[in-house]
Amino acid sequence: MRRRFINTKSFEKNKITCTLKSGITMTAWIYSDYFDDSQITSMRVNGVLVEKRPYIDVAPDKEYVIEITFGELYSLGHLFFETHVSSVSGLETLDTKNVIDMESAFSRVKFDIPNLDMWDISNVQTMQHMFEENIHITSSPFTKLHDVLPSDRCYTNMFYDCRGLIKAPELPAKVLTNRCYYQMFYNCFNLNYIKMLATDISASDCLSNWVKGVPTTGTFVKSKDATWDVRGANGIPEGWTVVNDGEEEGGNDFGIEFPLYLTFDRCESSWGVETCYRDADEIGVKVYNC
Repeated sequence: MRRRFINTKSFEKNKITCTLKSGITMTAWIYSDYFDDSQITSMRVNGVLVEKRPYIDVAPDKEYVIEITFGELYSLGHLFFETHVSSVSGLETLDTKNVIDMESAFSRVKFDIPNLDMWDISNVQTMQHMFEENIHITSSPFTKLHDVLPSDRCYTNMFYDCRGLIKAPELPAKVLTNRCYYQMFYNCFNLNYIKMLATDISASDCLSNWVKGVPTTGTFVKSKDATWDVRGANGIPEGWTVVNDGEEEGGNDFGIEFPLYLTFDRCESSWGVETCYRDADEIGVKVYNC
């Protein structure tokens, strides 16, 4: 009989460690009962292998460490939705290349979320409500989202009521889809920077109330090819400064950052930069001979 060997090393990175501590006796939720736990291969509580289930009974003031190992992941939908976990480590290295659903994965959680730029989101179809009502977020766990939007409603309510969020992820998609950004940053009271490069916003409700409740000052970076100019909750927030992509402070279309310093040799004489200037169409450098 031919033996079959399973490469368990491929799943080693799919392990997270959660902690929680309660001041009272209670049933504490580790992961949401909406999450598909058929993806979990093992679960340990304080080092003891236990039958996988979304909750445990906890005693007052005792710390619990829960290790969860996943097999191949295809959905993170509702993973930690409204759970009692106080911290999670190992999230950054989850293998997400086959994941298609991240809806409500971190909605209403009680822990900080690390930078997730290592995640492969190329197959993800929806991130609806992903961080909704998460009070811990100040900057997006993703620096940049999809270049081409994967579906209708893909980011609906993604950061809804994230009141600590200051900077949005870059939104590079040129063509928007139906309800894609619907209420995306609704009631983000501290948000002051959005880079959204869409040139086609004709899709139904694509920007409806997407920035309702944000502050009246901030910076909005848009594509220099964009001809739309909608203001208010369904467009560019009222009172915000609008800057074309590539013309933000510290950068430009030439890919040069300021301040600019140059030194070079010519005919055995040392030359250096005296001043530099820039405007919309050119960069100039004045030099002097040492």
